[in-house]
Amino acid sequence: MKTIFNIFPNGDKCDLLLEAGNEDFSLLFYDKESKTVSGALLYELTYNVQPEIDAISSIENILNNNSHFIKKAGTVTILYNVNEATLIPIQYYDGYANEDYLNLIYGNTVNTQILTDEIEEKQIMNVYRALNPMVLALNKFFPHAKYCHSGSLQLQLFAQRADTLHCIVYNRQIKVLFYKNGKLQLLQYYAYGTAADMLYCLLNVCAQYDVSPASVSLVLYGLIEQNSNLYKEIYNYFLNVEMASLPEAISLSEEIKQHPPHFFAHLIIPALCE
Repeated sequence: MKTIFNIFPNGDKCDLLLEAGNEDFSLLFYDKESKTVSGALLYELTYNVQPEIDAISSIENILNNNSHFIKKAGTVTILYNVNEATLIPIQYYDGYANEDYLNLIYGNTVNTQILTDEIEEKQIMNVYRALNPMVLALNKFFPHAKYCHSGSLQLQLFAQRADTLHCIVYNRQIKVLFYKNGKLQLLQYYAYGTAADMLYCLLNVCAQYDVSPASVSLVLYGLIEQNSNLYKEIYNYFLNVEMASLPEAISLSEEIKQHPPHFFAHLIIPALCE
């Protein structure tokens, strides 16, 4: 397990949002009423021999080590940030076929739990599966938490301008949400190892949906710096690039303010703009 950010919250009460994936785990401490963010803990999950066991063990250690802050949480929201997910228009959705949908796209698997979100505004279902030990562990720690897939909230809350490519950068993967003419076309994860890999994925999305990288708006979130080689590579092809921003009504703790807001925007927007 690798710590990316350890910004601990202040105060006696807070709300808590968790983003739980197979490779990353994040906790955001905030106050819904005052629209204030007080803490952010971000981790990269690393594996030795058995990925499933190592990931769950790391998550349990994180929660136990930060139980002092977690116990102060009023409402808890869990966002499963898992890449085995598919969007299905409601008119074509068959709840008895959830396993078939996922097996057809990602192959058969064991020891997973299938979950679904109905996104009424978009008239689509998000069908996804998470490691069963992860679901059980989080249910044990947070039996009364609300949960959904991270993308289910983000695709409703991120700006839906004409041709817009939203890209959330994690340590070993990116998550892409693409809108063409203001309509959702894609929610997809892509693994990457180098800047060239990531650039190829973004250019391929543009080619797939017949939009020009020079004209599409690219909004970046997560672990990317504006002076990095990765950003410079992207800017060679995409002319309309912006780092994700936050609404003015949201207040950040002084320690969080020391970092660019796009580092945390993919967590803060689902927490405070719902």
